[in-house]
Amino acid sequence: MKSIATIWVLVLLVSIANAETPLVDFNSWAFQQPADDFSDDALLDLRHLNEAQSGQSGFVRLSDDGNSFARGDGTPLRFWIVGTDGHRFQPADMEVHARWLAKLGVNMTRLHVTVCDNKEGAEITDLNEDLVDGVFRFIKAAKDNGIYVLISPFYAHFDAPESWQLPGGKVDMEGLLFIDPKVQQAYRHWTRQLYTQTNPYTGLAIKDDPTVAVLQIHNEDSLFFWTAQRLPDYHRALLSDQFSAWLTKKYGSLMEAWDSWGDGFKGNDPLDDLANGRLACLRIYELTTDAKGAYERRINDTAQFLAEYQREFYASMGDYLRRDLGCKQLLNATNWRTANDTKLKALERYSYHALVIR
Repeated sequence: MKSIATIWVLVLLVSIANAETPLVDFNSWAFQQPADDFSDDALLDLRHLNEAQSGQSGFVRLSDDGNSFARGDGTPLRFWIVGTDGHRFQPADMEVHARWLAKLGVNMTRLHVTVCDNKEGAEITDLNEDLVDGVFRFIKAAKDNGIYVLISPFYAHFDAPESWQLPGGKVDMEGLLFIDPKVQQAYRHWTRQLYTQTNPYTGLAIKDDPTVAVLQIHNEDSLFFWTAQRLPDYHRALLSDQFSAWLTKKYGSLMEAWDSWGDGFKGNDPLDDLANGRLACLRIYELTTDAKGAYERRINDTAQFLAEYQREFYASMGDYLRRDLGCKQLLNATNWRTANDTKLKALERYSYHALVIR
């Protein structure tokens, strides 16, 4: 089955303002949805545009030219997709919410969740079981209203609890999924539990449920974004080790790499580092500059390394989801930008493209 590399997600934000402190924002307005009995004489109800049950004809796939979507039976398909926290609702509210979205013509929702338990005291392999149950319930509500689901199971915008026993203790998680083998192994455990156990409300594991059309690897993280500036020292050293191995493979040795960049400034690395087999992987700021000469050549090598390294991460996760877990959905890397899209966005998308053949 083909997979998709990039997906643009339209997020519908519904804000409910406190009556005593009205929201003042020229880009939004206070909105409270009145109760809806979904009567047959409604002026507008687009529920009939959706299938009776999403996925009833099989898994969503790419069109033959790879530029659009099709239902399992080949019928062309377009998505009106919104983000929702519906998995956090009470069961009755969840049903109403899904029906209301279908009434508005929505036929896909993105569940942006972090399924691991990241509270202090939890082990790194623990799941947030209440959240997982909410995801399972919402999939059933979406299915019954002809709505497909995109799942993004991890967002690294938090500090790891010390109980996870990562190097550095309570460290910022952004970027670590690309680098730390322990975090990658935990991610595989979380997603195995989420995607392969039977959903008690549908009788299907997510991997076998065509209502779930797309699996996203994670949300808004990249080695090409500004958050890579603050990688913990331990993880920056791991990345530098990988960069040094990459340079050695390309040039034969670190000294040959250093010499190949030519004369002039090319960094403040101690020469002892070259002898000891390590050159630092430059920080992302350096990749946004307009350096020339030797330093530009080092920057270019760094950018190439990061693109290939990040692409290999997505390739390995795609193989894991597709071959090890048997997930049948389309695969998507993430939904993010770079520190400088003019210079780096093409590299970012190159890394996503690893999932096209998975």
